[in-house]
Amino acid sequence: MLPVLPANLPPGVLSSDIEPPEVKTVCERCGGIVDVDDAIGWVGGDERFCDIRCLTEWAAEHLEEVVTWIKE
Repeated sequence: MLPVLPANLPPGVLSSDIEPPEVKTVCERCGGIVDVDDAIGWVGGDERFCDIRCLTEWAAEHLEEVVTWIKE
């Protein structure tokens, strides 16, 4: 069975051909899965978090790392 195409796409072109894939990341604090576009990060590292609560809890646990980054 062929996939159903929206009326505005030419034959042979699927919506997956033109839509970006969903990219997920893992919250550094709780391990939850979150869309990259919805994740919260901090400029001092590559860590990503699902919400501000996880970010602040992680920052409290890594206070020395955060303070060192601020001093630099």
